[in-house]
Amino acid sequence: SRLKIGNSLTVVISFTTSKINAMSLKAIVANLPLVHLSLTTISIGVGIYGLPQYNSNDNNKSISTKESFDAKHYDLLTELVTQMYAGRGSHHPHCHFADNASFQDAAVICKSPKEIHEAFRLHQKMQPKCLHPPICVDVEPKGSSILVTYALHQHYGSLDLDLSSLVQVEVQLEQVSSARNYLVPESDFLVLDMQELWNGNALLNSPLFWIVRRINGILGWHVSSRFLQ
Repeated sequence: SRLKIGNSLTVVISFTTSKINAMSLKAIVANLPLVHLSLTTISIGVGIYGLPQYNSNDNNKSISTKESFDAKHYDLLTELVTQMYAGRGSHHPHCHFADNASFQDAAVICKSPKEIHEAFRLHQKMQPKCLHPPICVDVEPKGSSILVTYALHQHYGSLDLDLSSLVQVEVQLEQVSSARNYLVPESDFLVLDMQELWNGNALLNSPLFWIVRRINGILGWHVSSRFLQ
């Protein structure tokens, strides 16, 4: 069951981190690929199955498919999320990524539009298919920005995996200028941050796991930009 797997992951995390803490710097460097792979595997496992101590945590949101009352105001953003998770890339005429935009899930952290673009080019290789269109389930103002949450249900053909998730997109509105250089009522969206929470589970954000996921994001960018056509 999911609870038993979560309990097992808790034990594995405690054992692995204690072993790493007990290792000398020389031993860590000598076994760096194995350490990195182990921590990545744990992060992905927690992303899918969660940890028992997070079950009642507000950061671990249950996945609702009830559309938000404000969803219609974010149709352009919904188009972006839909095309990204259908394997059609991250470029959209009315949704733009900020220069310091970030994306993260349980496997990677990407820190620029180019890294995000390449991450979703790699994403295409998993043969993604939306089992139902992304649904805007929550809209939450955050001062100068807005947090828009989508419910996803995906199938990844190359992995033979069905996965539900929450995608949280933090955006700001960009005023649109017309061809005659005056402002028009419509707004574009500036994407500041995206987080995908597999099965609604909170991410492992301790420094150790943050570093591992960040390295994965950088490695993914190098692999995609150099080897994918």
